[in-house]
Order: sequence, then structure tokens, then C-alpha cells
Amino acid sequence: MSPFDAPHPPAPQQDAFDAEMMPAGPAPMSIMAVVGFVSSLMVCCPVLSPLLGLIFSLVGLSQTKGGVRRGRGLAIAGLIISIVVIPLQGLGIPMVVGRAKSWIPIAVATTAFQSGDIDAGIAAWYDLASDDLKSAMTEDEFTTWVNAEFKKHGGLQSLQLSPNQKGAPSLDGERTQLPWRAQFPSETIDVYTDIRIGSWGRMFLENVTIGDAELIATKDSQPDSGTGDEPTDEKSAGDEPTDAEDTDEDG
Repeated sequence: MSPFDAPHPPAPQQDAFDAEMMPAGPAPMSIMAVVGFVSSLMVCCPVLSPLLGLIFSLVGLSQTKGGVRRGRGLAIAGLIISIVVIPLQGLGIPMVVGRAKSWIPIAVATTAFQSGDIDAGIAAWYDLASDDLKSAMTEDEFTTWVNAEFKKHGGLQSLQLSPNQKGAPSLDGERTQLPWRAQFPSETIDVYTDIRIGSWGRMFLENVTIGDAELIATKDSQPDSGTGDEPTDEKSAGDEPTDAEDTDEDG
């Protein structure tokens, strides 16, 4: 048998070596990094969304350390955006609360007036009253005055915000009027509530006008209780001695 006829040795096993030398596939994406970045951009839930974005971005930053997972740039971006947005949105919370404290009584008043619960609607108006109005008129006095004006027109049937209202202003220190349409048995009249806009968008009721009657004018026309004890000019003049009496006393 010639050397050429000898069997060839088996080929070396290359499978394991080739598998180690082949380049690995791309690292998986970090879901937390993506969620953190998206949450930092959401504005539907102020403060909460960027807060979740901050948490998820921190987790994503940890997961992408050393290149084990992709998305480190998204995690860093979400972290920066969340840190910037949280305080900015936090400043807006007092304004949201202030507006809610104002519009909730207005909504309650509208619902109460439309359902015929006049006293509840008036009470909701008084909840908006400024400190000056509350110091000048108690809730009972306010309710009595409004009910009296309603009765002058035959009794209120319904009261709702006028569809032509311009909307509430947004700047502090401004004043506006919220127009209402009051339906009575034989007529429809305009009712205006004068509103002062305070800090953080909080609204305060300062005056009510029902037809030709104005609440401020009514308060201003009330006599001062302290003037009743002062003597009048006629009484003072009558107490002074006349010239004839002085002559008699001298004689």
C-alpha cells in the first residue's frame, strides 16, 4: 500500500473555536431607559410623570453601565429632563390648586341654581367672598339680600353662567365680571359677580349686581351705627340758653 493510499487524519474540530471568534450580536435595549425618557417628556400628569421619569432613568442608567445594555444616552437625557421639569411643574401646582378652589364653588353654584336650591347656590357664592366682603357682611346678611332681590322679580327659576362670558383672566391683581343669566317668571335679567384675581389665580367675590341693584351700593347706604348717639343740631340749639333768658338771669 502506497503512502497515498493511507487514510487521512480527521480534520480538527473548529466549531467551538469559530463560535468564540464570531462577533456577538448587539446588546439588548434597556426598557427602563426608554420608559424613563418617555416619562420625562409627558405632561399629562404634572410632577408625577417627571418623577417617574427620574426613577426609571436612574434604573436605566444602572442597567446600561459597562455596555451590558443599550440606551444609556436615553437614560441620561431622561434624567436631565426630569431634574429640570420637576421644579418647574411644582411651581404650577399652587396655581392649579388656587384655580380649583375658585372654580369648584362656581360649579357648585351653577348646579345648585339650576336645580332650584337657591340657598345652596348663594352659599357657594359666599364661599368665594373676599375678606373685605366677609368683614362687611355676614353670610346670613348676604343670603337675605340676594333672596330679597330675587323675590323683587317674582322669584328665581334658574340661574346659569352666560354663554357670552369672556372667560376668567389669568393675571394676578386683575378684576373681571362673571355674567349670569337669571330666569324669572316674567323676565330674564343679567346678574354680574365682580371677581378679583389674587395670587396663584385664586378668585375672590367682591360685589354682586342683580338687575339695577348693587351689593356695594347697598352696603354703602347703610347708616353708621355710631352716628345715632350724636345729638342733632336742633336739639343742641334748643339746649342753649336764649338771649332773653340771659337778660332775665342778669336782672
